[in-house]
Amino acid sequence: MKLEYRIESNKIYLRTLNDKDATEKYCEWLNDSNVNKYLETKKANIDEIKNYILEKNESCNCLFLGIFDKSNDAHIGNLKLEPIDFENKKATFSIMVGDRKYWNRGIGTEATSLIINYAWNTLKLDSIDLGVVADNKRAIRVYEKVGFRVIMIVKKAIKHEDKVFDKVIMKITNIHPQMKFLIIGCGSIGKRHISNLIKIGYTNIEIFDLDNSRMEDIKKNFNVKKSNNVFDSIKNNDNIIICTPNNLHREYILAAAQNNKNIFVEKPILDNLENIESIKNAIEKNNIKLQVGYNLIYHPLILKIKEILDNKELGDIYGARLEYGSYLPNWRPNTEYWTSYSAKKSMGGGILLDAIHEINYSVYLFGRMKKLFCFANKNSDLNINTEDNAELLLKSTKDYTINIHLDYLQRKPNRTIKIICNKGNIEADINKNLLRIIEEHETKKYEIEYDYNETYIEEITSFISSIVFGKKIIMSLDEGIYDVRLVLSAKESSDKGVMIEL
Repeated sequence: MKLEYRIESNKIYLRTLNDKDATEKYCEWLNDSNVNKYLETKKANIDEIKNYILEKNESCNCLFLGIFDKSNDAHIGNLKLEPIDFENKKATFSIMVGDRKYWNRGIGTEATSLIINYAWNTLKLDSIDLGVVADNKRAIRVYEKVGFRVIMIVKKAIKHEDKVFDKVIMKITNIHPQMKFLIIGCGSIGKRHISNLIKIGYTNIEIFDLDNSRMEDIKKNFNVKKSNNVFDSIKNNDNIIICTPNNLHREYILAAAQNNKNIFVEKPILDNLENIESIKNAIEKNNIKLQVGYNLIYHPLILKIKEILDNKELGDIYGARLEYGSYLPNWRPNTEYWTSYSAKKSMGGGILLDAIHEINYSVYLFGRMKKLFCFANKNSDLNINTEDNAELLLKSTKDYTINIHLDYLQRKPNRTIKIICNKGNIEADINKNLLRIIEEHETKKYEIEYDYNETYIEEITSFISSIVFGKKIIMSLDEGIYDVRLVLSAKESSDKGVMIEL
């Protein structure tokens, strides 16, 4: 039999429900149009409620509790964590305050805070998400008050009777404020990581940059500590985030690994694989957590596509085309593009390394490759000495072909995906947050409102989770090295005009 739970606060307590809690009063909540307005379950009788309670109590991945008034033991609502994914340390939350006499009295806020604390401290979860009808503004305010943030809005995702609503996806993450971070490199991406760490609750942050004036500006704007010696700072911090030009990654990775520090390094992990064994040995010897900054795999559309492919919803894959193009002079506001590492071969620039995201998520979606052919050129008058466009043809281990186009040239940014399967096609426009699933007689549209910055928050919280809870790193050293091997093979293919066996 499942454990009996009782969790208390000042005004209320939460406890496991039983047969005796399946009352006429409970039925009235579900049959009340004011209460059930945003619920999937509209009506129920006592027997149905008893069966529901029994089902939830017997489930190993559900915590279903009643909300009770501590002063009189009145049953006033319910809440639930389901499903609870203990392996990945996450759960989905829902709540109903059924007794309308208790509305606008802070009960929802108190009950939600109570179960969140229990999830962090007892269940040892790392994150909780929820979905709420976009029109339910009162509930959204409650969730934001206790720390949930809006992740995205899925258009026309919930149908209640004859009405269709947008669905707001929200999330709260377990914070470990004692953790210390050193950000090495304070350009645009370093600044983004500083801002996001502060946004989600981390303030013990030190920064280092070769440009002292840049450090001073960031210290002033973000109220963070400035490093006077990067190697001393590596010794004094737990987690090192490397955001320098690509050609400087190696030195800082080795220094962090030799000091037994956790490492988050922006993509690509390296600009070449010279002496790669020294890095691998240092990481493996000290059992270092290392994550490569591939934020795009956390984008909801990429995750949705992976789910469709992994579940074979459209059958076998026949082929795919991925495209990324964006005008380099517009990449970094307030920076002359020709001074950036993107423009300089010596600093690890060029579209193949810069846009390695497409190469990375092609492997994430389709698996590793066995053959590669590439044309990479500089066709524009941009003031750079690197390739500004590339066309790759990859042969998967399952013998279908993936075509990847990359460029620094398109004035209107473009990031699109097309996958052909035997039961239909997948078409995605990442910049427009739009996914279409095209079958012979039906086209399904999955459209979201989404702040791209959330991908960066997700990747950094994933890194933290791997440290605190020992969760597997999705984009580890091996994935980072493999992607660089593909880029180097692409350059070799282009230089020699030959197909490369991988």
